[in-house]
Amino acid sequence: MINIVKRVKPNLVDHRLLKKVVLVKPNPEIEISTYSNWIGLAILFIFGYMMYQRYRDKDRTELEKQNTILVFNQYINEKLTENK
Repeated sequence: MINIVKRVKPNLVDHRLLKKVVLVKPNPEIEISTYSNWIGLAILFIFGYMMYQRYRDKDRTELEKQNTILVFNQYINEKLTENK
């Protein structure tokens, strides 16, 4: 009698009453929102790269501006001394 009790397991859920769940896999269609996301991401990368280039070349452009101002100032001083 003890062997019979060990073999029988109680079922808390009657599986015959439950329906099987069928998983539906979504179609891997690419929608227009996916394209717009990729385009937006590309624009952000391009903008970020342009800002990085501008930051990197900041010192060189500042030096060129100062050099231009000094050359112009020297030119004006030379012309003023010629006219005297």
